[in-house]
Amino acid sequence: MYKQKIADFFEYVVILFFILDTNTVYSTTVDVDFHIPEIAAVLFILCVALRLFSTKIKESTFKQFFSFILIYYAMTLLVFIMSVSEKYVQGYVARFLILFPILILYFYYYAENGKIFSPICKYVNIMTVLAAISVFFWVFASQLHIIKPTGGLLSSWGSTRGMIYPSYFGLYFECQKDKFLWYNGYRNQGIFAEGPMHSLCLVLAIASELFLPKEKASNRFYFSLGKYKKSYSINWKLVCLIAALITTFTTTGQILLILMLVFLFFMNRPKTQFDFVVKLLLRLILTSVGAYAAVSIFLLKSESLSWKIRVDDFTAGFRAWLSSPIWGIGYADIVALIPFRASFRTKSSGFSNSITLVLAEGGIIFLLIYLIPLCRSIQKMLVYKNTGVLMWITILMFEFIFTVCAHQLVILFFFAFLYGLSISVPTESYLLKNNNIK
Repeated sequence: MYKQKIADFFEYVVILFFILDTNTVYSTTVDVDFHIPEIAAVLFILCVALRLFSTKIKESTFKQFFSFILIYYAMTLLVFIMSVSEKYVQGYVARFLILFPILILYFYYYAENGKIFSPICKYVNIMTVLAAISVFFWVFASQLHIIKPTGGLLSSWGSTRGMIYPSYFGLYFECQKDKFLWYNGYRNQGIFAEGPMHSLCLVLAIASELFLPKEKASNRFYFSLGKYKKSYSINWKLVCLIAALITTFTTTGQILLILMLVFLFFMNRPKTQFDFVVKLLLRLILTSVGAYAAVSIFLLKSESLSWKIRVDDFTAGFRAWLSSPIWGIGYADIVALIPFRASFRTKSSGFSNSITLVLAEGGIIFLLIYLIPLCRSIQKMLVYKNTGVLMWITILMFEFIFTVCAHQLVILFFFAFLYGLSISVPTESYLLKNNNIK
């Protein structure tokens, strides 16, 4: 038990470092290198070692893992040989040849022990704390200006010369302003270098809390209030996460939030005929309002420069992939994409989606690393008829398609979870079958 508690502590720290790697101000600083990926890798290897030494894994599981890992390394080594230049060798080796396989083994371990959703719960807990902190500072610092900046960090995000991000005790940064519907002011970017990366982590946390099974109900931090001998409960995790997501004012985040809430409402089955009629009317109203809100948000952004850049990124990435469909044009080589872009943004060095970026970087072979766990886990959830987990996978796919996140440790963490989910042992099936939303 002592070793397990130490391992749990290290898991929380490691997952926090995974989040810090997701284009936070700390991971994009110019004058200070916090060595976030390196520290995360060392701590994670130590964490996995503690888990493996404290619990035995069946020989059949090891055989299954190694048979898979041979196929995985065959694909990643082909990409390494054909598509990775000397400049990016260190990053590719660290993420895809060392850390990602260990992450997959980590989730194999949890699948073997029937607790594959445990690390995801830890991720949700951490994001809840970060979300609550960000909302607090967004209200009292960015809006009311009661709290003043305590310092600043120079970040390379969005500028080759660097940009100063005012810091509030190192727990919140403000830099990005945006006009969204009636609001014109600072986005809630939390500790992140931009709102969309904050939105990415929040959306995955909300989807996990809504649609994935939990180890035990107490992990959900429900608050009960007695009134007239009735009990009411509020999921404070969702309150914090949704409040933070709304205040990021990101198009993708708002549309996915609407999608999740509409889906959740539709999947709640009425208990009586009266409830059925009421919910049918509410569903029609909610669907109309949700569709109108989603379309309005989409149209609002469709004429903006950022939207035009997003559309051009899909076109440029697809054209770059067609020029070398098997091997791509080079891992992490954004400069190689410039000839495929529209003339109005040839000097731009960023990218805005993952799917065409992965295709352009390493072709079909590189994309298979992501597609295999997606397809296998979808197939398995269809067999179990688990609508909740299928919805979670859909949200992850949306983020992968519309956000540039393919190399981030958090995304590798969730795709490793899909690898584990796709081979989870039969003892997990009871938990999965009983997680359908009712």
